[in-house]
Amino acid sequence: NAKETGTTIRFWADPDIFETTTYDFETIARRLQEMAFLNKGLTIELTDERVAPEEVVDEIVSDHAAAPKSAEEKAAEVAAPQK
Repeated sequence: NAKETGTTIRFWADPDIFETTTYDFETIARRLQEMAFLNKGLTIELTDERVAPEEVVDEIVSDHAAAPKSAEEKAAEVAAPQK
């Protein structure tokens, strides 16, 4: 039995402070993946609770995740012929 440890953070954007309170889940997930990759041993569990419970998307990113692709790598993928 592993002892669970960690910190839970819930964020609600205040419309009085932020211009927009709408966020793209994929953008946030990608940013957290980059953070986890750069911080050895860090595991982040991201849950989008803005949707109905049956539609909740859980994503866990850690330092074991693939390194984020550079703009050059993404461009090479787009330019490469499809098999």
